[in-house]
Amino acid sequence: MPDAGTMTARPDARFCVVVPAYNEASGFDAFHQRQAATMDAPGTWQVIYVNDGSVDETPQIMRRIHQRDRHVALINLSRDFGKEAAMTAGLDRASGDAVIVIDADPRDPPELIP
Repeated sequence: MPDAGTMTARPDARFCVVVPAYNEASGFDAFHQRQAATMDAPGTWQVIYVNDGSVDETPQIMRRIHQRDRHVALINLSRDFGKEAAMTAGLDRASGDAVIVIDADPRDPPELIP
């Protein structure tokens, strides 16, 4: 179930990036820094991080990022539902002219988004 308390919709978002994540604590801060640098361009953007029931520190890292970056919205699923369900949860809440889905692991570099 989504944790609605952490979801912060940005109705003015022009671009929205949905990032499902499961046990990505080791590289999540670095991923977010790269993501934010890539999207920090003219126009309004939002990223929706979806925690898919991680059992490591991923949810805590996401909350810290959410607290310091107004572009970040969170969805926290109660257990591991799988990547497709996490992606769907993010897409259900996404808005904007374009919605992009990307993995939080290094195989999908956020620099490819533009």
